[in-house]
Amino acid sequence: MAIGTLNVLNSRLVKGLLAFIIIAVFGVWFYLNDQKVRKEAWKGVVAEKWEKKPMLRGVSVSDQAKQNRRTMYYWRVTKEDGTNAEVKVPFTLYTSGNPGTRIEKIYSERYPRIAQ
Repeated sequence: MAIGTLNVLNSRLVKGLLAFIIIAVFGVWFYLNDQKVRKEAWKGVVAEKWEKKPMLRGVSVSDQAKQNRRTMYYWRVTKEDGTNAEVKVPFTLYTSGNPGTRIEKIYSERYPRIAQ
């Protein structure tokens, strides 16, 4: 009986340790990805804007609000150096920027600003 309990404990310990490692790896990945975005600084012009709605099948009308919350908003930006970038932006920024709008990404900020 004691050996069986030890095997269960070891399997729970292994599963818990594995779950911790997976969560830690994803946490570090998200943190580093965010830091990479924050370390950029550039100026450019919005060339195109679009939104990606989630692929939810069988969504009822009452769930439309949930679907709209999950919508992701993007700008395609032509930077001053001639390169293009896809930038994920929040809804309020998405609505205020149209193609041709000059924007700037400040070092240490997550999202670009509308240039003045």
